[in-house]
Amino acid sequence: MITPTRSALLETKRKIKIAKKGHSLLKKKQDFLINELFRLSEEYMRAQKGIYELTHETYKSLTMEIAYSSIAISRSVSLAAKPGFDLSFDMKNIMGVKIPQLAVALKEKRLNTYERSPQLVEVTEKFKMLLQAVVSFSSLKQSLVVLAEEVKKMKRRVNFLETVRIPELEQTAEMIRFVLAEQERENFARLKKLH
Repeated sequence: MITPTRSALLETKRKIKIAKKGHSLLKKKQDFLINELFRLSEEYMRAQKGIYELTHETYKSLTMEIAYSSIAISRSVSLAAKPGFDLSFDMKNIMGVKIPQLAVALKEKRLNTYERSPQLVEVTEKFKMLLQAVVSFSSLKQSLVVLAEEVKKMKRRVNFLETVRIPELEQTAEMIRFVLAEQERENFARLKKLH
C-alpha cells in the first residue's frame, strides 16, 4: 500500500507517463513485427511453390540423364562427387529480434570427361539451384517461427500494460488524489472551527 502523499502522487503520475510511453513504443514495435511477419509469410508461400516446381524440374532432368547415360553411370558419378558447397550462418536484427540466416555458397567444380554430358550438366546445375532454394527456404521458415514468437511476447506485454499496469497506476493515482482531497477538507474544517 502506498502512503498517500503529494510526492507519491507525483511518482505515480511519472510511472503512468512512462507506462503509457512504453505501451506506445511496444505497440509500434508489435505492429512493425506483424507487418514483417505477413511479408515473410507471403515470401514463404512463393518460395514453397518455387521449391515444388524446381524439385519437379530437377527430378525430370535426372530422369532424362538416367535415360541417356544409364543408372549405373549416374549413380557412380553422384557417389564420386564431393560436396561442392559451404554453409554459412549469420544473425539478422529486426527491431531487436535476432533472426537466424542460413546461406549456401557453391564451389565451382570441373567435370570429368565422362561427366560432360549435357544432361548431367543440367542435372548438376538444377540440384545446385535446389540446394540453394531449400537452404533459403529453411532460413525463411526459421525467421517466421522466431518472429511469430516475438509477436506473441509483444502482444502479452502490450496487453499487460493496457489492461493491468496502466489502469492499476491510474487507480492508485485517483486514490491518492481522493485521500489528499479528504485531508485538505479536514484541515480546512479544523481551521474553520479554530476561527
